[in-house]
Amino acid sequence: MNINLKRGVIYLCLMMLTSVCITHLIFDARDAVVGVIFTLTALSIPVLTTPGARYNYLIISALLFSAVYTFYCINVFNIFPGIDAVRYYDFLLSNNSLNEILSGAVARMAAMHENGMTEGPGSFFIFGAPVHIFYSLMPTKDPFYIIIFNFIFKLMSIAAMSRLFFNVSSVDFRCVLISLIIVSPTFNYFSSVFGKDIFIFFLTILLALALVDFCKTQGNVVRLFKAVMILMLAGYCFLLRPYSPVTALLYVVFTLEYYRTMKFITLGAFFILMLAAFFKSILLIINWPMIFAFMYMAPNPAQWMNYEGFTLLPALCVIVTVVLLLIRTIKYTTLILDPRLMSSIMCVLIYSAVMTLVGFYAIRTDYTFGSVGDAVFRKQLLIMPLVIFSILLYLRTYASGISDEEN
Repeated sequence: MNINLKRGVIYLCLMMLTSVCITHLIFDARDAVVGVIFTLTALSIPVLTTPGARYNYLIISALLFSAVYTFYCINVFNIFPGIDAVRYYDFLLSNNSLNEILSGAVARMAAMHENGMTEGPGSFFIFGAPVHIFYSLMPTKDPFYIIIFNFIFKLMSIAAMSRLFFNVSSVDFRCVLISLIIVSPTFNYFSSVFGKDIFIFFLTILLALALVDFCKTQGNVVRLFKAVMILMLAGYCFLLRPYSPVTALLYVVFTLEYYRTMKFITLGAFFILMLAAFFKSILLIINWPMIFAFMYMAPNPAQWMNYEGFTLLPALCVIVTVVLLLIRTIKYTTLILDPRLMSSIMCVLIYSAVMTLVGFYAIRTDYTFGSVGDAVFRKQLLIMPLVIFSILLYLRTYASGISDEEN
């Protein structure tokens, strides 16, 4: 077994064991969640920091901020942000065993087939299975325990991202990048509500990591085994969120530095969008650059409604980012447009094209100027690491120090 996979499994088991112990010792669910969050944060410091790195203090500070902000979200915001969250919880309450969930999934697919439709079991069953397994370890089915589930996979995602970006960034750059991802209000908010966003984010990063490892694997038998595992994981990701495997491929192309391939993919995305615009709606071409901009500026700071509730801190972060970018552009007239920066921006551009098409086919009302089909704030989450990566690269004032190989 790969040493990183071993460490990941041990890390996951340790966090699960700690969570189970604390939740059975503290009877109040909300108090137990807070205790688990701060305990897991402390346990994660040696896992997520790099021995000898001079910016480890940034990661430690970010982890503490993340725990505090999650605590704030628990006490201020509704754990059910929308109707889907309520339905996920109702699904959990209505199924008492994994066998019921699997039987229901098979029955749904059979009913769809009888009606002439070919569909999967649905995200309620796909997401409901791991959530049910997790809740079977909890003392009750209190909705607040989902925060522990999300927090565990948030920490697992951070560890996976650190490994994924290992070959394309130096230790110092990676520490800053991981710290900014950890403190991201978007990342922390979605870990404190009842939903599948953090879980699918982890699976997407895990799929990307598995694909990168597969590309470097020698031996036909081992490659065949890994290929089967990757196909199963990709299928599961697809059933949860259909565009997540495509997002994982973008991470792979960026991580393996396939810059020429990235150019062809960008041209292909533009061509497909042009065809869709020609046959469907010219608004697709108009909305694409808007959605690309929203990937960097979501939630929109120009809308006053975003300065209240859970979008307040993300909107303020967008303003700070814009100010920093303006200062960088005005003060230093020379921009460092190296392949990594261009590749990261193209990844976000391609992802925006995918979101444009998803918005067009998913929207239930008339497709209009600026239509996305769903909240950009949520859709931004999967590509957020590359958004932050590209911003950090743009803010550089010198070219060295990005990769360990260059130092």
